[in-house]
Amino acid sequence: MVFHKGEKKHACARCGARFVTAKLLRQHMIKHSEIREFVCPHCPHRFKTKAFLDSHVLTHLAREHRDQAPCPHCDATFLSSYGLRSHVAARHAAGEEPTRCDKCQKAFSNAMRLKYHQKRTRG
Repeated sequence: MVFHKGEKKHACARCGARFVTAKLLRQHMIKHSEIREFVCPHCPHRFKTKAFLDSHVLTHLAREHRDQAPCPHCDATFLSSYGLRSHVAARHAAGEEPTRCDKCQKAFSNAMRLKYHQKRTRG
């Protein structure tokens, strides 16, 4: 099977990322699109994929149960322990020095946020 050989014959014309199948390339190309055709039925938010919409819609459900997983560091509450763990890792990384952008010196709580900032500001 081609996955195991690692042959990435399909390249993104915008960023050069390479993929094993044309389907994976098509899925990747959504990242470069500005089209957000999936609309939340509960608020004005729009999304590039149905998967992102579905994940967002869960935030509207069972609002009365959001206190099932409260953050011990701030007032944020979550529907699941996974949401809480993700939040704590992203916002309250214990003992870590802030990561700074080498271009603008803006500080970020973790490398993931810095990478997102750099992707957005550098194209």
